Amino acid sequence: MFSSKNLMVMALIFLLSLPLLALAEATESGSARINFSNTVFVGSNELKPGVYNVEWQTNSPEATVIFKLKGAVAAKVPAKIEKADQKVEYDASMTAKAADGRDILKTLRFSKKQIKIIFE
Repeated sequence: MFSSKNLMVMALIFLLSLPLLALAEATESGSARINFSNTVFVGSNELKPGVYNVEWQTNSPEATVIFKLKGAVAAKVPAKIEKADQKVEYDASMTAKAADGRDILKTLRFSKKQIKIIFE
């Protein structure tokens, strides 16, 4: 079996690894695809209709989100990543109508991912 010295060493290793586990949990990056059938605006960027690769990287709730269309960067904007209550079945984008009639991107959700990306 384990000696008390071995148990103490294992407990110490476990305790020292906890901050690394927390850091791994706090750092989230990912990517997905989203199809916009209409022009939307995110920040000051206009995203024309098309299928975009969306990439995000965060070390906290704040994130950088990059939209790529046919491999070219179309927008790079700040956002917040939040854990969603549940996974969604389909990709979704939520927009709001600006006073000038433009569709402003507010939230992205991706199937099989339990996050939501929120744009200010």
